[in-house]
Amino acid sequence: MLQKFKDKLSIKRMLSAVGLLALVFISTTVPANAQTITQGYGSDSAIQRATIVSLVLDNAKKVEPTSLDNDERMHGVVVSQNDAPFTLSSEEEKIFVATKGRFEVFVSNENGAVQVGDFIAVSRVAGIGMKAKEFEPYIIGKAISGFDGETGVLSTTNIEDGGEQKKVSIARIQVDIGVSGNPLLKPT
Repeated sequence: MLQKFKDKLSIKRMLSAVGLLALVFISTTVPANAQTITQGYGSDSAIQRATIVSLVLDNAKKVEPTSLDNDERMHGVVVSQNDAPFTLSSEEEKIFVATKGRFEVFVSNENGAVQVGDFIAVSRVAGIGMKAKEFEPYIIGKAISGFDGETGVLSTTNIEDGGEQKKVSIARIQVDIGVSGNPLLKPT
């Protein structure tokens, strides 16, 4: 009987070793897809898909639209639950956030037209990005598509610009998400 147990144990060990080797082989030969997992968060208000969000100051399980007041806590972009094959969330976490990958992001033409390759920072309109210049400390990522301020406009709004009202247009564009410091930032 002891020999039978040892034989079964050896078979289990061999199968485990083969499984482990298969996982190692797959992980080294298949490129990692950065947009395969999204995380669920709570929110005190409804937040639209493509909105740039920050973690809430005293509650890292909740997000809020990113503004100039909370851009140091910028975390990612709101996506649909079905935008990734795997989502981590509990029943009360209904806002799904991607921190890596290529997703749609709301942008405005506040700092001019957005070109492919431009870095995207948060604008004066909460949750909306814009072309980053050398003054914005953080970026949500890099534009994969552009926005000229006229084509594909979803909405417009007015912002205060040097004591005057300025009308800006808003659209959704593809952005390679990766929150980081702005590489264009110049020390003041």
